Amino acid sequence: MDTIKITSSVGETIIELMPTPRKNLAELERLLIKIQATWLRCKFSVGKVCADDAAWEQMKQAIALLPIKDCPDGTWTKLDEISSDYAQIERIFFAKKCNVMEENGTIKIFDFTEFVGSEICWIHRFNCDEILTQSSQFNTAMVESDNVEPK
Repeated sequence: MDTIKITSSVGETIIELMPTPRKNLAELERLLIKIQATWLRCKFSVGKVCADDAAWEQMKQAIALLPIKDCPDGTWTKLDEISSDYAQIERIFFAKKCNVMEENGTIKIFDFTEFVGSEICWIHRFNCDEILTQSSQFNTAMVESDNVEPK
């Protein structure tokens, strides 16, 4: 089973997280779409997303859905411990490479040839391209209307 390793600043594993149970998959996907929509709106700036209080709360909610490997009944609720490790946050929640085309300042086309999705998407075998596409659609809807929830 794949896991996500959360590491300290010196590279030691703090905790390993397992995939969320099936009953939480829809909620996790919904949160990922909202988080990545903010990432798109922030022009792929992980720092700007982390500075957004609503997005940070969504990331905390998402990570809390993943059980701890050594304690499957427990969840890790200490995302704040790595709040300034932006590379690690990027690895967990966002993508490593993403080429985009813009039209009139709006992201329209993704080039998925080099796209590597987030670890949280990979361990759940979500289609990373589809999550990003849905995030783009949600982002567009948010621009057009203030409070649209992803489906």
